[in-house]
Amino acid sequence: MGAKNPFAGEKTSPKTCSAMRSKARRLLQNPLAQLAILLVIAYSASQGLWWALQAAMGSEYPWGYVPSQSMYPTLQAGDLVLIQGVDPRELRVGDIIVYKSSLSPSGFVSHRVIEIREENGKLVFVTKGDNNPEPDPYPVSQDDVVGRVVGPLFDNRYGIPLVGYLFQYNAILIPVIIVLVAIFLWKE
Repeated sequence: MGAKNPFAGEKTSPKTCSAMRSKARRLLQNPLAQLAILLVIAYSASQGLWWALQAAMGSEYPWGYVPSQSMYPTLQAGDLVLIQGVDPRELRVGDIIVYKSSLSPSGFVSHRVIEIREENGKLVFVTKGDNNPEPDPYPVSQDDVVGRVVGPLFDNRYGIPLVGYLFQYNAILIPVIIVLVAIFLWKE
């Protein structure tokens, strides 16, 4: 007597089960199938890391990349920054904040708070890039603040050098790189 097949509603013979296992083994020996499985695992791992960091950092966006030199030398283009969610009332002049901006290609800007004021019952932040001669043209509403840049992380650096470039075009790039490295290491 074979195992009951829950999908067909009938019993399968041991011979059928053996054939199915053999097909599965052959499929798993196919490099394309292996790559597909690794991609799924890598993508799942990166999503799990994203969700875990969202919870740990208290931020919808727990990390981001720096696309320009506007914060040089504190932050450099290509840096990856960690973003801690924060109540806007806790922000102080001198903090580096990340905020939503339709003027930025990435949709976000990381600049230093140089002034805080209240307008119409809400906090408004005047920001400026350390490397920019003038403050940003528009004040930032508390509703647009994503969080505060965590740091310095090491050697008085707020960002992780060059790692942000991996995120510049698409977050799926990280799992692809992980898979390529895994394949390279696996074949050796």
